[in-house]
Amino acid sequence: MIDTLVKRATINKNRKPIVEIKDREVKSVGAARTTKQNEERILNFLLKFGEIERLAVLHANAETCVKNIYNVKP
Repeated sequence: MIDTLVKRATINKNRKPIVEIKDREVKSVGAARTTKQNEERILNFLLKFGEIERLAVLHANAETCVKNIYNVKP
């Protein structure tokens, strides 16, 4: 699954994929064209869950986005 997502991201470099890894399964949660759109999608996705016990965010050159995500309180 990750291979497929990476291939799709490589083919369409304007899309930034968002994936969820849970219980050893990887699934596509969405994608956006801009970093700002991606940040909004990730925040909206996370806010659906209320309080989160553990969260890991992997990023490439998006440190500000990650800091914003970690600072949001439900």
